[in-house]
Amino acid sequence: MNVTLPFLWKSFPFIFVTNAIALVGAYAYKGVWNEVYGIPLGAAGGPGIVPVAAAPSAEGPERAE
Repeated sequence: MNVTLPFLWKSFPFIFVTNAIALVGAYAYKGVWNEVYGIPLGAAGGPGIVPVAAAPSAEGPERAE
């Protein structure tokens, strides 16, 4: 957008607002607003963020004693 929009319209406020809208849209698409901030923004049942399992520690698995 930052490359193509100035050829169409050379208004800095217009380009800034479109960048801000794109950022909010990307956050909503990835589910960041709901996961981090608790704001239910975006499509219901969207892709969201899939939780990743914790990496194993360097010492190996913990033992219950």
